[in-house]
Amino acid sequence: MWLGFCGLLALSAPAWAGEESQSHAALPSSETASTQRSSSLSCLQDGGDQGARGVGQDAAPAQFEYIQIETSDIARHELFFEKILQAERRETIDHPQKDAIRGYCYRHVHVVIRQDVQHPRPTGWVQLNFEVPDARAVHAELSQISERSLPATMSEEERQQVVRFKLKPEVTRGHRKAVRLEVYGPEGFLIGFDQYTAAP
Repeated sequence: MWLGFCGLLALSAPAWAGEESQSHAALPSSETASTQRSSSLSCLQDGGDQGARGVGQDAAPAQFEYIQIETSDIARHELFFEKILQAERRETIDHPQKDAIRGYCYRHVHVVIRQDVQHPRPTGWVQLNFEVPDARAVHAELSQISERSLPATMSEEERQQVVRFKLKPEVTRGHRKAVRLEVYGPEGFLIGFDQYTAAP
């Protein structure tokens, strides 16, 4: 799956029942995404015909493997995932003069970061969204981690190229209101945390 320039993935927390046992392994078929969205917005409803399911989709739920994004600076993504998110690194591959690949497991989602050495591409706009019970608590935790984890020698401009936070006390997401935390990573990579409160 290539999402080098633009992508969007919305997941409830926990998004999956368990993590992969090895890099790029498919999730067991018994593990499916959960969602709190209304039936009109849900992609998990039983489809009635091929058009409703989409071309190439079978009646059974597909097995989500991983999301892969491109970057022109993999070092910043390493700081973001390892220092800020404290995600587990599952994969390290370096092909000299070709590419560098890092695989992380974050909130049960396997995220693969790749830098093409000869033709590096900036990430662009890629967004992962999680539903959480307390967005403000996530904000407080990640803010504290960023303060103590990033090198003290980094300037404020350099820090903002790795991570920035924006807490929105009230936004409308679909048909509901939410407290939303947006965590901006390198090169347009964004993770959103939505705490749903009530219907608008």
